[in-house]
Amino acid sequence: MLVAAPCYSEDWERVSSDTEANKVYYDLDSIESNAQGVYVWIMVDFSTSVMGVFSKKSHVQMDCDKKTYRIHQEILFESSFGSGEAYVTDVITAEIIPVAKDQGLVNVMNGVCAL
Repeated sequence: MLVAAPCYSEDWERVSSDTEANKVYYDLDSIESNAQGVYVWIMVDFSTSVMGVFSKKSHVQMDCDKKTYRIHQEILFESSFGSGEAYVTDVITAEIIPVAKDQGLVNVMNGVCAL
């Protein structure tokens, strides 16, 4: 399914990469919190194409106390930094995952939960 991603004011903050090659960012303007957790948009710029995808944005729910996250939506892009054709996926049965499995998300959580 091919759709256009919505445009919002974005204030991307770069954090340490999940690998030396990939760059990880989170959108300061997208941060919202409620009783279920902290919600934020995260973007990863891949150093090389992953099956035709050069970047992705993920809408993530984080639990700062339990150090877990859940992905609610991902948007895959054919170009870097969220540009080019966009492919939106909704993650209906989002699994709760420990952030310790992903150094990029550990770095995002440290930044987001400190606010």
